Amino acid sequence: MLTLLQKYDTSNINPTAKIGGNTIKQIICNTTDKRTYSVAEIMEILEIGRNKAYELCNSNAFRIVRIGKTIRVSKSSFDIWLDDSE
Repeated sequence: MLTLLQKYDTSNINPTAKIGGNTIKQIICNTTDKRTYSVAEIMEILEIGRNKAYELCNSNAFRIVRIGKTIRVSKSSFDIWLDDSE
């Protein structure tokens, strides 16, 4: 399985640049081996607000799992959706 660093040309990205309080390097390292994203991670990845993130999660654009009141987003279905929307 390719990591984000292998899949995309990252030579022009500053790994210390911050998105949502985390560096790009932290975001990449924290998301390459995971099977799900939190809503907060979706917000960071897409650079959108909380309401928009929940609206998107409830739109059936990708698979979500509800654990009580918590929503987890299937990483594989989200990544496919994101790749297809470019």
